[in-house]
Amino acid sequence: MFKDLLANDPIAQEIAELGRDKDFWINKDPRSEILSTAISDQLSKERIAAKLSQGVFIDREIEDRYETQMKLKKKALNKALRASALFNSTAITVSNGYSSDVAAMLRSRYHSVTELVLRTNGRFSIRTVVPVSNQIAALFDGGGHPHAAGGNLHFTIPEQLAFRLTPYRLKKVRELIETASELSQS
Repeated sequence: MFKDLLANDPIAQEIAELGRDKDFWINKDPRSEILSTAISDQLSKERIAAKLSQGVFIDREIEDRYETQMKLKKKALNKALRASALFNSTAITVSNGYSSDVAAMLRSRYHSVTELVLRTNGRFSIRTVVPVSNQIAALFDGGGHPHAAGGNLHFTIPEQLAFRLTPYRLKKVRELIETASELSQS
């Protein structure tokens, strides 16, 4: 995008490179992790975007936001790991945040082919080795990229309550797991 809009702007190029580093999980520039983690809400997004536009990529405020968010992220990852399970080659867990990090943790832990990160409201994120995430998500009112996508199971209120008690026994969740396992094996 920077090539189309700001091709001669070195700050825009650096921002684009940082975004690519994080978005494609290249992880060569530690600033991409710091910035993506520090952005936690609309206010921090606006403040950090203003700093980036001035060429400020890391400062004390961004580092402080990063450290605060890392504590929350570590807590969420630990909770997600405790709630995780493996069905065939599909790792699954419940987490209301940090979907990409949770999915990466599941893949590392279980050497899975597919990772499902479910939210208590019925939304889910899916990552697959085989490029079928978007196909799976499309079957569940969603979309995305071949290796990363999301969808919605549209839980009713009773299903939300049942999900909190026994998340992997809920019919809609079992259907998602079965579909993901079948398509990921193809």
